[in-house]
Amino acid sequence: MDRRTFVRLLAAMPLVPAAADPPQKVPRMRVVTPYTPAQVPGMPGPWPGTVVKVSSAACVDTATGAANAEVVKEMMA
Repeated sequence: MDRRTFVRLLAAMPLVPAAADPPQKVPRMRVVTPYTPAQVPGMPGPWPGTVVKVSSAACVDTATGAANAEVVKEMMA
């Protein structure tokens, strides 16, 4: 299964009737851990990421629709 099929299946889940499985109660849980909670929880956290946009007109041949593997590899690097 590829990534696109997986995402499509996730998007289709609300369409599945709920009558297939009867609702079940969620058990109460208690988390036991040696770690202390974060003082400032939430995103992006202490190490925020960086978003980068890369584009190239040579990455896809417009006549055939085929990807140029070397250009794509260079863009990913």
